[in-house]
Amino acid sequence: MSELITHTAVYEDCSRLALTSPRVCAAFKLVLERHGDIGALGCLTRGGDRHPVQLLEHCRDRWESRKPGDLVEEKLAFVLGWRCHNAADRHFKPIYRKVQPEYYRNETSADADEKNASDARIFHDLIVFREVYDSGKRKGFSPYFLQDSLGGHPAASAVAVVPMEAVLGAVIQRTLLGMQSFATKETDGDRWIKRFDTRRQDYYIDIHRYARGLEGPPPDWLRRFILENNFYDRRDPLIRLARALHQGARNPDISLDQAVEQAARQSQYAQALRKAYLYLTACSEFFERKIGEAELRPRLDLGTPHVLRGKK
Repeated sequence: MSELITHTAVYEDCSRLALTSPRVCAAFKLVLERHGDIGALGCLTRGGDRHPVQLLEHCRDRWESRKPGDLVEEKLAFVLGWRCHNAADRHFKPIYRKVQPEYYRNETSADADEKNASDARIFHDLIVFREVYDSGKRKGFSPYFLQDSLGGHPAASAVAVVPMEAVLGAVIQRTLLGMQSFATKETDGDRWIKRFDTRRQDYYIDIHRYARGLEGPPPDWLRRFILENNFYDRRDPLIRLARALHQGARNPDISLDQAVEQAARQSQYAQALRKAYLYLTACSEFFERKIGEAELRPRLDLGTPHVLRGKK
């Protein structure tokens, strides 16, 4: 999936903000600290509008009686990551169409997000990799993550990297397939094949495009995709706060509430981070029964399209 880096960064930054916020309940803070890796998986999951209310209710109703092994904490972490993914999608998908309209011009490419990655999406990821993760020097991603064929990794010379990538891709697909109940319980061969085909995800992202974009991006990418639409501004208070927390600061001298308010008028990344944080605070109020489903749904933008058809 493209935007893996951007989605993950929004989730991880939002988690750090949530852990310092009095507006986020103790249960959320516990699972974000204890099961952050599962939340990171949730932030890469599709279909974010389908089950958040039901999952939140499920976890809320079982929270006090939870016990090890019932996965209540893990499910809650997962759905929080899922909300952050949805926040990033809702903010950035219209931006991609604005800065690179030729990629989305034809109706047949309206769903191009699921087919490949536009140049804009790739460069957003590359900028986030540099700004948020300091090109792999900060916690989150390896410095070798975007290197073509892992050229700088000490083990690269001992392994045939390209064929190994194909082998590991097949292993991952097989592992995911084994988690599906139909894989062992379905007795009709034709139905098994049909289910397999619908649940198998293609590896449609060419990681080598990321490597080329990192090593030598076209000269107009920075202007078109980053500067003209103010994608990321390290001076934004919300970004400064997130980076300070990322680097281990205990009590940054930045007001979270004020930074969130100001972010509505600042860089695209700050706006996306603000949206993710507001989603989590809405979920927290629902979890504590301060609001009901009727108020929660509009605050999570549930049921509204990420991108309006015909809008570029």
